[in-house]
Amino acid sequence: MKKLFLFGALLLTVYSNSQTIVLTSEQQVMPSNWSAYLDLHDQFFGDVVFKEGSGVVVQRIRVSDGKYNMRRIRYGNMDDWGVSSEREEFEGSSFWRGLGDQVEDWGPNNASKGIFYQGGGNNKYKFAQVFEAKVKDPQAFLNAFKIWLDENKKVVKDRWINVSEYTIAGPNGSTHAVTFAAEDWFELEQMREALLGNTKSTQKFFQNRGEVIDTRNFLVQRLRHYNNNTIKEGTTKD
Repeated sequence: MKKLFLFGALLLTVYSNSQTIVLTSEQQVMPSNWSAYLDLHDQFFGDVVFKEGSGVVVQRIRVSDGKYNMRRIRYGNMDDWGVSSEREEFEGSSFWRGLGDQVEDWGPNNASKGIFYQGGGNNKYKFAQVFEAKVKDPQAFLNAFKIWLDENKKVVKDRWINVSEYTIAGPNGSTHAVTFAAEDWFELEQMREALLGNTKSTQKFFQNRGEVIDTRNFLVQRLRHYNNNTIKEGTTKD
């Protein structure tokens, strides 16, 4: 019951005018190569000019049921994606050749579209739990979620919540994913218990949420975030 509630509460579709699209890839990197792996990203993304709204996030997968332990996310506006500064022709091939030396195994890739987010702008939230699921009735989720969110403002606070819809290669048949940020794993567990402790809200959500099939969830830690603001402020590693 607890498990289903949390997945149900976090996996929903909220329609908006957002045009943020995302490419996500997972890799297996031996711990002895983590520093070199991150150095390559610092060299390739650490001093470029991104197009407005674009950026790159590198995460370590801390807890999961799979073998991949690194995750790279490229995001941006679908109408103006990527990097605006020019690169030398050799830079791209050098970056990928270097990654080939550090990556033990290349994992799955997928594409998604951001459809809702709230919070953000707080660097203290370096950890996040990602929930993936098959959502049968997105509109039912939207209606139930608005009520659930309003009833749990004291728990949710200003944390970053991102809801995305898979457009290509949803993992394990997933249609949606939600990222729920926190300061650390302990706070995520405390938040879970606080949400479940609101029994009345929990029961109402189950009655109205529609059908959800959980496919996967995992814990990540942000190691790098490259965009125009973090590069300018020197906070790509914060």
